[in-house]
Amino acid sequence: MWTIALLPIVPAFAGISYTLANSVNWIGPQSSPRSIHGILAALWTLGFLLVWRSMIVWTIGRSALTCVISVVPFIQVLWAQPLWNVGCESDTLQFGQHNVCMGIYPWLAVWAWWSWERKAMKQDENTPKAGARMPATAQCIVQSIGSIPFLFGVWLIVGLALHKTMLSESWNITIALESAAIVDIVVWILIWRRVVQEWERVAFQVIFSALPMLLLPSLGPALLLPSTNSVFEAIVYAAPVMLWGIWMGGTVAFWTLRADPVRTSTTPRCPQCSYLLTGLRATRCPECGNEPTLDELWAATAGDCV
Repeated sequence: MWTIALLPIVPAFAGISYTLANSVNWIGPQSSPRSIHGILAALWTLGFLLVWRSMIVWTIGRSALTCVISVVPFIQVLWAQPLWNVGCESDTLQFGQHNVCMGIYPWLAVWAWWSWERKAMKQDENTPKAGARMPATAQCIVQSIGSIPFLFGVWLIVGLALHKTMLSESWNITIALESAAIVDIVVWILIWRRVVQEWERVAFQVIFSALPMLLLPSLGPALLLPSTNSVFEAIVYAAPVMLWGIWMGGTVAFWTLRADPVRTSTTPRCPQCSYLLTGLRATRCPECGNEPTLDELWAATAGDCV
């Protein structure tokens, strides 16, 4: 759950760090967007590594791959340019691009830490690589967290792409919200489909429940025509975004998730990292160092059989 906590913590610490650095003239006005992007990227990658480091078996391959993918959140820092010229809105476009990169990083991390080297993990169940398996539900949670900044970035990028069209501002925002909602539905289904029981049966329900999320943004321009109230306008545009969260949380709450295949055996495993403890003379896990009591070990093993 600490990964979820990163969503509010990282922007808050980034804002504080930026304000402190700016107050002592460490950051000039010309480098402000790049600086805040750098702080956000550093806190985001460092937070992920600190939260999940104990659940990863650091082979040479994973360590090298982690270094490579950790560059992704810093792309907008290394290449601080908008995708196209939008005039005074260039900072907003760069912020959208930066959010997309931040959202992609957790997806790459799941692949690098728990999906890459999968064939090697299957060859010998009692090697250190076997302890690198992460429950599929936990992987989906990490990927879902990455989808939040990704969707926000998509919304900003699409909205600015429509900025120079002949459409009104209300229609620009509406189309951007519709586009982000479609991406949200597709990404959410792709993330969770493999861990949901009887997916073929619930697929229609999931898509049907997403229709309000697709229809609500289209009402924005019609609702705003007779109104000039800024508060009402903010509510109209915020409602679809709130509906995204309600739909995402509601679908997972009503889904029946498959039991994780890593934890369905009656053989004793470490409750913390799932390392196979068969043949050991003590309960101390040689992989992560956790030393469960016999009661904890029995409870974990019994839970696997449920």
